[in-house]
Amino acid sequence: MEALSPRPRFALTRHLLALALTFGILPYAYGRWLVDFMQGIRRPHLAYAVAAALVILIPLTWGLRPRLRGLGTLLGWFVAVTGLLVWVAAPRMPLWQLLAVFVPSTVWVVWLAWLGVWPLRRPARLGLLAVWLALGGLAPALLHVEGYTGDTTGRAPTLVIGWRQFTRPQFVAAAGKAALVPTSHDFPRFLGPDGTGVLPGATIAGDWTAAPPRELWRRPVGAGWGGFAVVGDYAFTQEQRDGQECVTCYRVRDGEPVWVHADARVRLAPIHPPAVRGRRRPGRTRADAARLPALPRPGRHRRVAERDDCRRLDRHAAA
Repeated sequence: MEALSPRPRFALTRHLLALALTFGILPYAYGRWLVDFMQGIRRPHLAYAVAAALVILIPLTWGLRPRLRGLGTLLGWFVAVTGLLVWVAAPRMPLWQLLAVFVPSTVWVVWLAWLGVWPLRRPARLGLLAVWLALGGLAPALLHVEGYTGDTTGRAPTLVIGWRQFTRPQFVAAAGKAALVPTSHDFPRFLGPDGTGVLPGATIAGDWTAAPPRELWRRPVGAGWGGFAVVGDYAFTQEQRDGQECVTCYRVRDGEPVWVHADARVRLAPIHPPAVRGRRRPGRTRADAARLPALPRPGRHRRVAERDDCRRLDRHAAA
């Protein structure tokens, strides 16, 4: 068999290196950046990784003449992005609808990286690049990443993706007071009264098919990943309402808001439930104060800010 000449061997090396960079970095890096961007999270290192890969790939692929003139690469891109979505996403819509919106939003990346390979004249290549760039806004415009799901199956958390809602929920302002009466079935903090995740004496039906739970009420709330702290007839939680991070109190029996404490703080969503203090020491005068928990993050300034939040909230909720 005749050995390859230096020029074809160099072209083959360039082609293999370009394929490794394209499928080893770009689908995950750009897909992760896009999903984070849709959640309001900014990760510059992912954007830098995508930009660096493109800067390397454009001259590396320019002038290459693979057998399918890049069409195999384009097909491989569709397969790679589709596979990632199938693996990590839990869509609220049919999967084909998610793929029809999300995958075209990523094509501009591979089209730009292999711009010098496509079997078209330069104006046509640039025109299609403009089309793919315009389609790149489909996913952020039409899809909403609701968050992550996690269970006990051992699999990594999956992304919950749905259609974007263009109407915002209408939140009710409230400035009442909660007169707490502690009971034996209170759940006043994260993981329950003893921090074990166990509520002694709770009675729950074992067969939800024969005796399903009955919905008592439903109310729109802001984004948040934390649960509720419950004492007596009142439930406390944290939620994000546009540019305000709120600690809210709802009446358990009917879901009516009792009071809302808001701080101007923009973040993805609160991730911890509040804790109700004073329940174990009924002599305190601030028995209904909902206290923000200390987050497990280092830094003196962070802890001081949380203590200030607690003091402001105590003044608001004091009886």
